[in-house]
Amino acid sequence: MPRLSRLKVRKLSRGKPSVARSKRTRTSSVRSKTKLSVRKPLFAIVVLVILLGIGALLYRFVMDQKASLEQMEFSTGLQEGLPESKKQVHFDEDMPFTLLIASADLQEKKWMVNSVTIMRYSPGQALNLLSLHPMVHMRLLSSYRGITMTYPVSEAALRDIMVIGDLQTPSMPIAVPVYELEELFALQIDGYLIVPGSRIEALASVAGVSDIPSFADETGSYTQWAQEWNSFFIDVLQGVSLFSVWRQRDMIPSILSNVEPSGVYAFARAVQELPDDAISPLVVSSDLLVRGVDERGGDVDMITTGALDSVLTGLERDERIEREQARIEVFNGTSIDGLGSRVERWIRHVGGEVIRVKNAPGRSQESVLYVTDADEYAYTVSRISGLFESIRIVEGRPEFITTGDITVIIGIDF
Repeated sequence: MPRLSRLKVRKLSRGKPSVARSKRTRTSSVRSKTKLSVRKPLFAIVVLVILLGIGALLYRFVMDQKASLEQMEFSTGLQEGLPESKKQVHFDEDMPFTLLIASADLQEKKWMVNSVTIMRYSPGQALNLLSLHPMVHMRLLSSYRGITMTYPVSEAALRDIMVIGDLQTPSMPIAVPVYELEELFALQIDGYLIVPGSRIEALASVAGVSDIPSFADETGSYTQWAQEWNSFFIDVLQGVSLFSVWRQRDMIPSILSNVEPSGVYAFARAVQELPDDAISPLVVSSDLLVRGVDERGGDVDMITTGALDSVLTGLERDERIEREQARIEVFNGTSIDGLGSRVERWIRHVGGEVIRVKNAPGRSQESVLYVTDADEYAYTVSRISGLFESIRIVEGRPEFITTGDITVIIGIDF
């Protein structure tokens, strides 16, 4: 055979794999696929174990931070003037809660307020908040729940109420400002946070907020100032996380409060679960302020209870009170003029319908709440009685004629 022909045959023969070689190739391919099929579940198991390990570490970290948060404490050095019921308050997300946040600085042993913000949380329904400028004046009470004012003024700027509180006998440096603000808003303040002005930036960093309003009204617009502070606290509440609180834990002892840190964190978490349209920043516009005269004879902006009521009406729409539809009467059984109207504001601001305010036929030593049907109006009764330090509840009607479902008689012990 010619050499060329032999080469062609060899090439052709090389191009055709033998049967044995094909079998070996298929066997090798099957083994490779088998190895791959075995490796895939092994790889998935390894990844799963790693992820579970990371998850366990994260869970342990979170639980450790929660435990450490529960052990942290705010400063409690200014609670001597508070009643026992307010010295240590626990936040319950199933109950309405009013939180006062004030920025204040210690100057010459007196606390001077930079800003005041009231936050009202209604369980699963809404958060309403209102910021007031510290230079706006309010009318002080001559007496309130057994506290006698010795400071010889009838009006004072919000920034001065803690100074006034320091002048009480005995000294009640927190109680008086809390009581005065309660009376101003006609809302029971459950908890308070007093943050030094120098720590506001640290508070903002907890929530990753960089835009901090000025304490001074630099815009010349009271309304704009209030809106900026409302927005600031909304951003702070919505941005707080467990990790961020832990990261800024060093600032916690510098805050004065009667609520434990874990309770404030729970408050922020409850707010974060509300839809955006359930958060309502309220503003007392400049045109609602009136011009007044302070103790030095200077012209000042005054905030009146009427102005606040126009903003706060419907602040808390409590569906359970609305469902019970109790008609409420208030009778003043003391010699203090206007006390019935003051209590009426409180009841209206928790959602109650007051149909009558009058003086009682005689003096009453104790406050009494009469209810025609204790079962039907149980929730409304609990909310109204919670506004009093002490009140006796009686099923029935008083001796004089009444038409309401609930009758409140304000006693001398109020």
